[in-house]
Amino acid sequence: MAEKIVLLMSGGTDSSAAALLLLREGWEVVGLTFPVPRAEGGASPVPEAAELARALGIEHHYVDVSEVFRQRVTEPFRREYSLGRTPCPCAECNAWVKFGFLWDYARSTLGAVHFATGHYARAYCEGGEGHLAAAGNAKKDQSYFLYGVKKDRLPYLHFPLAERTKDEARALLAEAGLRERVSGESMDLCFAGREGYRAVIGKERPGPVTDTSGRVLGSHTGIENYTIGQRKGLGIPHTSPLYVVETDPASNTVVLGEYEEGLTDTLEISGVNVLEPRWAKAGEELLGKIRSTGSPKPCRIESVSEQGMTVRFAKEFFVTSPGQKLVLYDSGGTVVLGGTIEKCRRKACCG
Repeated sequence: MAEKIVLLMSGGTDSSAAALLLLREGWEVVGLTFPVPRAEGGASPVPEAAELARALGIEHHYVDVSEVFRQRVTEPFRREYSLGRTPCPCAECNAWVKFGFLWDYARSTLGAVHFATGHYARAYCEGGEGHLAAAGNAKKDQSYFLYGVKKDRLPYLHFPLAERTKDEARALLAEAGLRERVSGESMDLCFAGREGYRAVIGKERPGPVTDTSGRVLGSHTGIENYTIGQRKGLGIPHTSPLYVVETDPASNTVVLGEYEEGLTDTLEISGVNVLEPRWAKAGEELLGKIRSTGSPKPCRIESVSEQGMTVRFAKEFFVTSPGQKLVLYDSGGTVVLGGTIEKCRRKACCG
């Protein structure tokens, strides 16, 4: 008998192509779909997923994730923005909803040990352990958002599109006569609905805009409307370009500075999930990403404690917002660890 594997199905290109590849490999594929809870109430219907499952001749299930989604994704998202931070809800959804709650459901209710999605990333086994790594297609790689998967689950995790491109995924569906059944691309913020993320974060609170010395330059409409590194739309005249270098929720202040005042090379991170313990120690030279796009940059783990880690990069860069993620890789693209950025040590104020 074929071994059972549960595949998260959205009705889109990637998960549908993943289903085809798993069937070709001989798996007994079971589709699992969760309607995404919307900010304005209710949940998004996903009729395409069920239709594709029928067309493929596979079993299909819907699961209500509204409560865990609220606790782990929407409420933290709202809270983080109210504190002047910039959250990364996709990473939280992956860690707690998709590869947490739904994987538990797949094991306990559907009797499947193996779990798959249409993400562009690699999961492989070596030395008797499971590992997570960047996809073969660097432009589509989504491993940055997946660092939160628990290490003991990696041996049973499957990414059929690991070495594929989006065009190849579309071609697979076209060959199978399923291209017209697939839904459009998913939104970046799937739960925000028609009104965008502002419908999630709630009421805005005006406050002061200052420079790095504390001198008041003007006022803002709400710190959640400003992003670290933002230059346009500040409405503050100055002799040289100004950037948002900090937001202070305690005083409800947006701090602006010239480019040099926003440079850093050191990040403090919390909520660390370690996938490669042998590399997760002080002194290790690794490669770090502070956003999903772009190549990882050389860095060094400076210190490790129960509260988190301090990581220093070889070259300076402009500060990023607390709440975003830092993911560290080895030289071969394997994810070593990831966590939440709590503080950027700005060189202009910290030396």
